[in-house]
Order: sequence, then C-alpha cells, then structure tokens
Amino acid sequence: MDTIASIIASVIAAVVPTLAMFLFQHTYKKNDERREKKAEQAREERRQADARHQEWEGHILQSVNASLALGEATAEAIKTGKANGEVTAALKYAQDVKHGQRDFLAKQGIKNIYACKGETA
Repeated sequence: MDTIASIIASVIAAVVPTLAMFLFQHTYKKNDERREKKAEQAREERRQADARHQEWEGHILQSVNASLALGEATAEAIKTGKANGEVTAALKYAQDVKHGQRDFLAKQGIKNIYACKGETA
C-alpha cells in the first residue's frame, strides 16, 4: 500500500506543476492574441482615418482650385467688360466642388452616427 501511495504522490507531484504551467501559458497566449487583435483593429481604424483625411484634403485642394478659377474668370470679365462662358463654367465648377464636399461630409457624418450606435450597443 505504501508503494501505491508513493507512486500516486509522485505522479501528483509531477502533474500539478505541469498543469499549472500549462494553464499559465494558455492564459498568457489568449491574452496576447486578444491584445494583438485589438492592436490590428486600431491599425485598421487608423488606416481608414488616414484615407478619409487624404480624401478631405483632395476636396480642399479642389475648392481652392475652383475659387481661383472663379476669381480669375470674374477678374477677366470685369477687365474686358463682358461675361463670357468662362465665368459660367468656373461658377459651375465651383458649385460642383461645393456639392462634392457637402456629399463627402454628409457621408462621413452618417458613417460616424452608425459607428457611435455600434459602440454603445
């Protein structure tokens, strides 16, 4: 009986530390995977924000170009005393750019509204 008890005690002495180490490693690995997943999500959100920022900068550049074209066409019309098709075309271009900016901002606002709803749910 003593031999069986000592064998069982030896087995338990070997299994308990191994089991404890396994549980520790498993927990650490799961936490590491969770942390990496969150980091990847943050990187993806940053990439998307950068893309939106670049798109907005494109809209701003178009707006500057439209303003310059309209100003140049208006100055030419005042100088010559007659409004030609350039003023009309420049005004149309400026309006198109303005509407593009408005649409972009509206789209971003709607996306943010739905993103906020997802965070609170």
